[in-house]
Amino acid sequence: MISVIAQAPKTRERGRQQRRLSATRTKLLNAARTVFAERGLDLTRIDDITDRADVGKGTFYYHFNGKDELVNELIKTVLGELSAVIEERCAGKTDLTALLDTLISAHIEFFCTRWEDFVLYFQGRTDLTLQQSYAGIETPFIEYLKRVENLLASVIKHRLAQPDIADRE
Repeated sequence: MISVIAQAPKTRERGRQQRRLSATRTKLLNAARTVFAERGLDLTRIDDITDRADVGKGTFYYHFNGKDELVNELIKTVLGELSAVIEERCAGKTDLTALLDTLISAHIEFFCTRWEDFVLYFQGRTDLTLQQSYAGIETPFIEYLKRVENLLASVIKHRLAQPDIADRE
């Protein structure tokens, strides 16, 4: 019994510390999301994010290696949540028109109350076309597009062979 009582405060403390770390990380992510929407990905400095989150620059680097990692995490989170909504809403759709209507409405409803995420999504998509973009940013977009492609493939009856599509590009 004594060993259990002696360990309880450490367990509680570790839980409290984890909650604090998680809360600080969330503050940084939310601050970044807001500042990116206001200033853009490239014009935002880490100081802008830490000022908005009301934390020190060292705290930022405790949680993230740099702005690239932060951008990637935000994009990955937004696209993961969007993909989950799309898959839930489109489940069981067997008609192409119904699926496309549902896909479009899911996007509209998802971004309707998430202005910062909407801006981040399109800034990220634009960044993919630049010579010097954020490393790794393409991965969540490719995964998102594959999910949409798989949904469409499930209802399209007649598809072009892969080589035919490639020849047209």
